[in-house]
Amino acid sequence: MFIEGMVEYRPGIDAERYVWKKVKSAFIERESFGFLHFPMFKENHASKREIDILLVDRDIGVTVIEVKGINIKQIQGIQGHIWHVTKDYYASKGEPFNQAEQQLNMLCDDIEKKDSLIRARFLPIVKHSFMSRAFEN
Repeated sequence: MFIEGMVEYRPGIDAERYVWKKVKSAFIERESFGFLHFPMFKENHASKREIDILLVDRDIGVTVIEVKGINIKQIQGIQGHIWHVTKDYYASKGEPFNQAEQQLNMLCDDIEKKDSLIRARFLPIVKHSFMSRAFEN
């Protein structure tokens, strides 16, 4: 299942649609689902963030994809997680790794606050120890 959020025109939308199309074709036969423009809100809806592409797959887990609509000629250099780009891009630098990481952390924080999620812990290797200590029942 692949769900598209709001797709009004904005900078980078063509690149996001291109990557979205490729992700859908790569994962359509797998046990997965994805969202294009997955919205997230901070407490009291004080601010909104949007994940470009959120993919949840049984084998690889949760993936946040941050898409930047630039070509290799626009990248002047990369220092750590900071991309320095040419003046024909809307910003002089970008941090797509940090942006995706912050969005993933925000998503995880939101999920952990949900009371409706079932949390369980299993200790499958300790059965013998429990039985020998009379905790069998």
